Amino acid sequence: MGVRVTLEAICIMMQKKPKRITNPETGKGKIDDYWEVAQKEVLSQGDLLDQLKKYDKENIPEKVMKKAIIYCDREDFTPEKITYGSVPAGALCKWVHAMVKFDAVAK
Repeated sequence: MGVRVTLEAICIMMQKKPKRITNPETGKGKIDDYWEVAQKEVLSQGDLLDQLKKYDKENIPEKVMKKAIIYCDREDFTPEKITYGSVPAGALCKWVHAMVKFDAVAK
């Protein structure tokens, strides 16, 4: 679950549009799903590290930050907890936290 949450946060930071799916828990309503988007548009590109290095941290849109802060405030979205399940996902989690902190300091 930690990998999934981390990839959701990465997709949000990269402004990837989620797929709208029927809520699997209730069978009703639609929810945003980033899993397929993360696999096709983020992980399969092979240049994720370069994208993170070149990320325009000076100009993160406010709507992106509002969503990212929600993830960073979650108890289950800490680098330590995410790293427990996946070391690479833990590093991505650290990156999201760093971007949120950078944005707060810069503004």
